[in-house]
Amino acid sequence: MAKPKAEKVKVEWRRMPEVEALIEEIVEQHHRHLARAKILALGKPKATKRAGGKVNVAKAKRATPALNALVKDELGEVHYLVEVGIDAWDGLDAKQRRIVLDHELCHFVGQDLETDKWGLVGHDVEEFTDILRRHGAWTADLQLFAKECQQLSLDLSGV
Repeated sequence: MAKPKAEKVKVEWRRMPEVEALIEEIVEQHHRHLARAKILALGKPKATKRAGGKVNVAKAKRATPALNALVKDELGEVHYLVEVGIDAWDGLDAKQRRIVLDHELCHFVGQDLETDKWGLVGHDVEEFTDILRRHGAWTADLQLFAKECQQLSLDLSGV
């Protein structure tokens, strides 16, 4: 006799207050420039994948005017969003979750008082491992990053 198939639970987009609480803790510890920012965490069913199949657990975004139109009466003005892929998030331990959120918060630069806009910034370094192997730290950004790694005595060989 065949076993009955397990019913598949459909995962929906949802707000993640438990993630927002972690975000508040990390802002307090490492991102004081975001103390006035309203940051929401939204869970989506599946994490996105980058080229090469690498999983992108979370994504930092600026809140859109459309989102603010929907939530302003209930939540006030929202400045930033962190979209979390629930499937990937559920596979992380507590330390990994904090690292992912800390990384996403590094994209948020805070409010520009002259323009009143809440800014985003890209990564400090983006390069291929093969290029580093063949050519070393060939740009100023890579040289600075390499110097920081050396000063921190980071062993990047196992990364």
